[in-house]
Amino acid sequence: MYNNCGGERYANFIRNIGSTVFRDVPKDELLRFNNHLLNYGEEAKLEDLPAAGLSADYVFRETQRALAGVQASAGSFRESTSGSRPAGTAGKRRPRTRMRPWPRR
Repeated sequence: MYNNCGGERYANFIRNIGSTVFRDVPKDELLRFNNHLLNYGEEAKLEDLPAAGLSADYVFRETQRALAGVQASAGSFRESTSGSRPAGTAGKRRPRTRMRPWPRR
């Protein structure tokens, strides 16, 4: 679903940076360059991108990337909660600390 609205958002992004920061770069070339930087592969042309949306390949690669990130963070979470607590504190809760939204001065 995101690939449909993502195409329009991505096209608007290219048009916006192509009219400001990269004003002297042709928009089709800017799209190709940005696709390369983001590892998007071959997407639709800029004028077709809002209607076509991002490709199914984009969805597949982003899903794989997200799953790899979750698995990596889950592994580090498991390692950090492996039970390495100081002796004599098993079953005891740590005292609650009050969270302050800003540092005390």
